[in-house]
Amino acid sequence: MHFSYTTRAKILDCMVACKPVISTNLLEVGNTIKTSECGLIAKDWDESALHLEKLCYDRIFARELGENGRKAAEKHFNNELLAEALLTNIIKMFEGEA
Repeated sequence: MHFSYTTRAKILDCMVACKPVISTNLLEVGNTIKTSECGLIAKDWDESALHLEKLCYDRIFARELGENGRKAAEKHFNNELLAEALLTNIIKMFEGEA
């Protein structure tokens, strides 16, 4: 349980910092990278090295991935927005609308 939360927190730190992510296809991380288009998924260490090299040489692509990550983090993982949505759902439940 600890691993899944800390891994997710690490990728979100990178996304907020506009840094592209390179990871293996872990369930949550892989899904986040794919849906947010914020990084590259490697099947092994060799492919990780190739991805890193690509990001080093193609700075425009790296910047684009980083910006995608930042936008996704602000839109989908913003704690204030998530708290507001939770509060709205709780209020609806008490009012019998949910």
